[in-house]
Amino acid sequence: AMARVACVFGGTGGIGACVAKRFLLGGCAVAVFSRRADSVAATLAQLQPFAGQHAPVKGMCCDVREEDSVREVVGWTEQNVGPIRYLVNCSGVVLDKLLLQTTEADMRRLLDTNLMGAIFCSKAALKHMLRRREGSIVNIGDVFASEAVCFDRGGDEM
Repeated sequence: AMARVACVFGGTGGIGACVAKRFLLGGCAVAVFSRRADSVAATLAQLQPFAGQHAPVKGMCCDVREEDSVREVVGWTEQNVGPIRYLVNCSGVVLDKLLLQTTEADMRRLLDTNLMGAIFCSKAALKHMLRRREGSIVNIGDVFASEAVCFDRGGDEM
């Protein structure tokens, strides 16, 4: 039987890599994505021992701020790893400075990565999930988040 596929964006960071490892230990095939090629290579090497014969771990570079980049790697995952069952949005930048010290560029980088990135990833994976009528999406917020906010259940009418 084919392994279920988990797609982890931001899969090279501390939380993301742990999430990817848990999926591998649970028998899932895993695809990890990060903006940095060196991070992807290091994480794949680190996760390889936990991969199974039918549950490989693969990965590549992706900038979640670019919708085309996200669509491309989601398509790549569907082709080379298998149908995406689980999507984890873990990509994020943290601004560890006071609001009055942040620049407009800081805020745009944060919103483009943390918010728009999660939307682009969800949108790309949802297209495939809805067609199969199965799948789960998990959004992981940042360490300074104080309140969980749910996106509208917009997939129902699509």
